[in-house]
Amino acid sequence: MDTATVGLVGAVLGAVGALSTVFLTHRFTQKREEQKYEREQEQENARWLRDQRQTCYHNAVKYLVRVRAIGAYVKNTEIIKLPEDAPPSWYDDISEANAWLTSLHYYCGDGYHDDIGETSTEFMNLSNWLIGFRPTGTISRKQFLHILSSDGKLDYQEFVDLMLQIENIISNCARREFKLGPRPQFSSLQSET
Repeated sequence: MDTATVGLVGAVLGAVGALSTVFLTHRFTQKREEQKYEREQEQENARWLRDQRQTCYHNAVKYLVRVRAIGAYVKNTEIIKLPEDAPPSWYDDISEANAWLTSLHYYCGDGYHDDIGETSTEFMNLSNWLIGFRPTGTISRKQFLHILSSDGKLDYQEFVDLMLQIENIISNCARREFKLGPRPQFSSLQSET
């Protein structure tokens, strides 16, 4: 072989080697960038879902507390007859609580889906019953007669106890889902001050 042929073969082999190196480097860089993008998208989706859950938990508890707060109105007027005597804003709070509980049921983690679903259904049945609807075929099949006195007026303490049960289930699910500490005991906080 003459030197020109050897030079040509060497140049071709060098060019093929260089092109292979560039191609492989580009391929691995592209794959690494795709994996990085996928990780960032997964993290962004996880943050978005966490934010949705936090918003739903926050607003569900907020409106449940507002529904329960009719007690301040009840205490000022002694006993009210529902639905006629309830303040109009109370119905808005009931519908908001139902909407946020439904959203929470949709966004909550798998381990909390059943508890929140049952609680959401329980509150929806209670609120329908309080405003005069009589739902049939409900999951709980609970009758809410225990929260009314014999003359059809709201028994505030029974109503508050039932609302506190619903709020506690939602709060406990939030605490477990976001790995928060135990709920503070108000008696221990008062004794420290």
